[in-house]
Amino acid sequence: MFSFDLIYIIICLVGGILAGIASGMIGLGGGVIFIPVLLNILPLTGFTEPSPLTTIATSLFAGVFSSGSSSYFHSRSGNIHLKEGISLAGGAVAGSISASLFASGVDEVFLHYFIAAILVFVVIYLNFGKERIKLDVKRRNIFLPLTGIIMGAISALSGIGGGVLFLPVLAVVFAQNIKWAVGTSSFVVFITLLTGTVSYIAINGNGIVDYYTGILLAIGAITGARFGVLFLKKIEQSVIIKLFSLFLIINIIIIVF
Repeated sequence: MFSFDLIYIIICLVGGILAGIASGMIGLGGGVIFIPVLLNILPLTGFTEPSPLTTIATSLFAGVFSSGSSSYFHSRSGNIHLKEGISLAGGAVAGSISASLFASGVDEVFLHYFIAAILVFVVIYLNFGKERIKLDVKRRNIFLPLTGIIMGAISALSGIGGGVLFLPVLAVVFAQNIKWAVGTSSFVVFITLLTGTVSYIAINGNGIVDYYTGILLAIGAITGARFGVLFLKKIEQSVIIKLFSLFLIINIIIIVF
């Protein structure tokens, strides 16, 4: 697994770059790309497939750098609202921890269909909604932490990536500026991934992360995040909504089928 084979390095770097671009443009953590690279692509080249826990831990580790670098570049562009981001992230972390206490009693099939229904609503609302939901500061202070708890719990119970859930919430809050939603989402994802990585290492030991592969993915992700944020600056808000909607539709298909 720790071979310095050139093909291995190239695959990890390219995967990281793609994940970083997605993080910068859509505010994701990168797991939607890291996981397939670790589980499907690298084994095809003859390398040993990592264990499920190592795959998740390594993806979380690389995602910290992907979302962290994306957050940094977004902050320089003025796309992050820290107060709202901290409020949502705090709720998400609390919800994720709380969900672990009753995870065994949840109907996973129902949960997945419920999430798919929510995402369908978001796609329809973003593309065809004539009026935007307006939340004043007081309502935001209530809406964000409560929604964060729910989103964090759903993410922990279903395995659905946090960015898929956080961005729709922030798209409603920052309806007039989708770039704020993307930037703030990257910050929220960074906080949750950092918490998840530390938790995995604390529970399973330092060896649970494949640091060689994780660092290669992270190097690519940091580079890709820079380009993702630059691309976001140059495209219209309507195009961002279409790209985000396409991503949601892909996730709906994955969840349902």
